[in-house]
Order: sequence, then structure tokens, then C-alpha cells
Amino acid sequence: MIFLTTLPNAQKAAHLYAKRWKIECLFRHLKTNGYNLEDLNLKELNKSLLMMAIVTTAYILAIREGWKRRRRIPTQRYQDGSEAPEVSIFREGKNGFNLNKIRAKLQSTSESWIAAIFLS
Repeated sequence: MIFLTTLPNAQKAAHLYAKRWKIECLFRHLKTNGYNLEDLNLKELNKSLLMMAIVTTAYILAIREGWKRRRRIPTQRYQDGSEAPEVSIFREGKNGFNLNKIRAKLQSTSESWIAAIFLS
């Protein structure tokens, strides 16, 4: 990987980029590739804050579960010899809690989405 940076220390730049990439993955999981928060289109601030708190908790639980199950994740091998897990730790944890079918776009209101997480 090549980094273009103004930082004098390339290792520091790589470390900072790795942190930033984790944040990007978090937003991707919350917005489009996991919980589909963008589809909720909440207008009221208090509902948005409540939903973010609930989804953040669900995300943390999925990551913790995925970390426990990480050794079970199959490895995909590519033609160039590189390897990568078939699914992310988040996805494995979400599957471990059987939350893979819960997505915001399946429900019309935030209340029913919240109930789906905690009552299923």
C-alpha cells in the first residue's frame, strides 16, 4: 500500500489510516451494509438519538460476538495468493445473534425496528 502524506513518519501515517478505516467500516455497517439506518429517514431529533444509541449497542454486541467467533470465519483465497476472511467480524457477529434478517428497510417505523431487534 502506498501512502501519500505530509507526516514525516510513514508508520504513524499508516497507523492513523488504519484507525480511520475502522471508522469508515463502522459507518458503512450502520448506514448501508448492515443496519440500513439511512432508510429510516427519522425526522425528530429524540428518535434519531434513541435509534443511534440502540444501533450502536447492537453494533458493539455484534462486534464482540464476531470477535469470539472469528476463528470460525472461512478464508477466501484469491488467484494472486492473497487471503481474506469471507465475512467481516461484524457480519459474523450479526449472524451469530441471528440478526442478519433485520434491516431498517423491512420496517416502516423506528418503533417496529427496535421491537424486531429486542423481541426476536
